[in-house]
Amino acid sequence: MLDKASSAPHSFPIWKTIRIGGKTKEELLAQLDTKGFKVTDGARSLMASASFTTLIEPHEVDLVCTDNSELGFTECPTFGQMRTRAKEMGLEMCPAEVGPHLRLAYTNQPSHRNLGVMMEQIGRFIPEVFHIVENLDGTLWLLSHDSPDYWVWNLRYKLAFVRPRKPAERTDR
Repeated sequence: MLDKASSAPHSFPIWKTIRIGGKTKEELLAQLDTKGFKVTDGARSLMASASFTTLIEPHEVDLVCTDNSELGFTECPTFGQMRTRAKEMGLEMCPAEVGPHLRLAYTNQPSHRNLGVMMEQIGRFIPEVFHIVENLDGTLWLLSHDSPDYWVWNLRYKLAFVRPRKPAERTDR
């Protein structure tokens, strides 16, 4: 299932740096609506959950955009396998608020390009993932999708993870 050569540490390039925090979930949803993004009932429900929280202060996060083959999989993995592999490769799951913030920031998304914002489970029995998709008619969407650990994901489906920032190296003079 995993390519043995892929077990070496990998440095994923930063795809996008976005600012999260500084807005309540209600403000985020209002901004999505005002700017004309389509938000499914599932995504609205996820954002309304008591477990969906936002940072009080704005904070930048570096995102990588990869797929399962770049994570080293040779067969379609489950959500649990993807999460484990990403962590082994130094990536982190996205805070839940990355989904709506990324939807707001990613306005030049190529047509027919789906992107799963990989995040830990929040407040439910089954993990959910925000999906950033552009519909066939060019409308930009924010969806949520249940993603039980046993469901398999396509090797080429694009995934967003957080690439942690390394602390600045100290140099004594």
